[in-house]
Amino acid sequence: MTKIIQRFYLLLVALITITSCKKDEIKSVIDTSTVDVKLTASATSLTLIKEDSTKTALSLSWNEANFNYKADVTYTLQIAKTGTSFYNPAEITVGVNTTSYDLNTYSLNSILYQNFGISGNGSFDIRVKISLLQNGTNAGSTSSIDDLYSDTLTIPVNTFDMEVSYPKLWITGPFNNWSFTDQAFIASQNFDGNYAGFLYVPSAVTDYTFKLSDAQDWDHTQYGYATNTTMSSNASAGNLWYSGAGYVYITANTNNLTWSATVTNWYVVGDAIDGTWTTFIPMTYDPTTSTWITTTTLKNSGSLKFLANQAWNIFLGLSSSNQLGIGEQGNISVPNAGTYKITLDLHNAPNYTYTIEKQ
Repeated sequence: MTKIIQRFYLLLVALITITSCKKDEIKSVIDTSTVDVKLTASATSLTLIKEDSTKTALSLSWNEANFNYKADVTYTLQIAKTGTSFYNPAEITVGVNTTSYDLNTYSLNSILYQNFGISGNGSFDIRVKISLLQNGTNAGSTSSIDDLYSDTLTIPVNTFDMEVSYPKLWITGPFNNWSFTDQAFIASQNFDGNYAGFLYVPSAVTDYTFKLSDAQDWDHTQYGYATNTTMSSNASAGNLWYSGAGYVYITANTNNLTWSATVTNWYVVGDAIDGTWTTFIPMTYDPTTSTWITTTTLKNSGSLKFLANQAWNIFLGLSSSNQLGIGEQGNISVPNAGTYKITLDLHNAPNYTYTIEKQ
């Protein structure tokens, strides 16, 4: 009888333990319908002036999120261009339990330029809102609540032109006697470790090797050959290479250590030429002006793009902010038929430019 009682007692303890564990796994359902954060701004429209770079351009404030219990909240400012539905917005982490943020003129202008290509091109509407992340109720805990958001404000902004200092990898090789004295570089337009740019190599150069450096000296990180598609930051790595003299398009990714080098010749293509996208007008490189040039008769009003090597692997189009860029899908408009001088300048990556002048 005693053994039966002992077994019954052990079974009862086990059942209580299991029940307790199951109760521990129960997650509470939190009502977020009362979390209502209202965003206010110091201005309803902005005109940014370079001379006011250090002055506050926009002050934002909002009320604390109320979860009906004590919890830390991380607030993040999101800025987007109108029409993008906040896809890939610019984000600034404001801080924990902080309910205001000031943007000075230079910072806001830089954000708009670097993220959306907006610079000195008239008025654009931007949208701003606050993202809320509830950090959990205990120190070190994380929240299971999805991000919440404040209301959204739309603000028209006029920006000023600015020269952005893009991250660069400097190119050195026999073409410049392994020096860093010239302006041979590729740049990371999105500040993301992806670099691209062009290098002119005169026909007198017969050694087609090079290395990349993150500074204009030999004291920092250099990138050399690992394989035909990968590079190495090891000091003993061999030289990268291109196939011959000419206008070389170089890419490098310092995150996954990939690289490429392609000798290019440039063409104009588009339905403005003859109504098709299959006729290629060759351009000629002028080393004295560092530009590609052609003069041609366009038979139609229509559009154009710039194309390398008569193939759609490397091409230039217009971004949504009308900036010329590699792989951009927008076409260059030609309003009327006629004879045009077309110029393409690729020497200052990623600030590529073009002109189309009627003759």
